[in-house]
Amino acid sequence: MIREILIENIYDILKLPKSNIQRIELNSALYLGGLTPSIGKIRKALDLSNIPIAIMIRPRAGGFIYSELEIEEMKRDILEIGKLNVEAFVFGILDENLSLSDKNKELIDLCHNLGKKAVLSRAFDNTIYLSESIEKVNSFKFDRILTSGFKENATDSLENLKYIRDKINKNIGVVAASGISDKNIMIISEKTGISEFHASLKKERFEKSNFVNVDFSYLENKDMIYELDEKETRKVYWC
Repeated sequence: MIREILIENIYDILKLPKSNIQRIELNSALYLGGLTPSIGKIRKALDLSNIPIAIMIRPRAGGFIYSELEIEEMKRDILEIGKLNVEAFVFGILDENLSLSDKNKELIDLCHNLGKKAVLSRAFDNTIYLSESIEKVNSFKFDRILTSGFKENATDSLENLKYIRDKINKNIGVVAASGISDKNIMIISEKTGISEFHASLKKERFEKSNFVNVDFSYLENKDMIYELDEKETRKVYWC
């Protein structure tokens, strides 16, 4: 079983129970669903950990239909970050019909030319037609995909997850994501045949400077800063 942890703060790496964690996905701004982290954050993460690190490539919050300029930005990020010893890049681009865009292939080729893996983000779950999306994943040659099976939580979509695992090429990893806990991880594995799991296992952290004179935020969840929940991580990943 492969266990992947999602983090946004460098100090969380120091708290990771390393024995049972095989991969890290590094982001910024988890309260926005995760955005591309800075080069400085990535370099420091690589200094602190020998665990393979995948990097989120997402230029902004919101959906996954990107302009040409945003796609160029994503490519530039991959080229620059690809100079570092990261394991993979995580991204997903949709077209106006909410299908996986052919533009994904350009980023996949870029990753592979740099010797990095290409991971389809949960943009996959925001497409319309499951069968079509599976065909495109196989055709585009992603190395693995993150999915909750087209529903909010993986536990609500065991049938879809099994279908995805059965239909996706065997050399492409299927990583179950969203709502993974110690109470369901084995059930999901047994019911779907999936052996790779992705979880954030985070808790909110109080940051007192959010409550002083000036409000610099524009969102309802403006005060959400997350850190690793060590207790929950040890429960879910048996560390």
